[in-house]
Amino acid sequence: TNVMNNLSKPFVHLRAQEAPALPIRTKYPFTQMNIGDVLLFNDSKKAESARVAAYLFSKRHRQDKPRFSLRKATEGWCLTRVK
Repeated sequence: TNVMNNLSKPFVHLRAQEAPALPIRTKYPFTQMNIGDVLLFNDSKKAESARVAAYLFSKRHRQDKPRFSLRKATEGWCLTRVK
């Protein structure tokens, strides 16, 4: 099935491992994401906005050295935490 058909949000957060939900104050759940977690976007402009936000998040959290990758997929755009 196509994950993007049932979106109520502009993205879908898929977890590599289940963890307790933490309250977040940002538009994107970067603090909750583990390596391998993916945000799926159906709009390239929203995906690009998330990529920039992920870059700025990485700059602010240098001690953890989080890294993100944006790729085009058949379902839309995938922003993946890779490190």
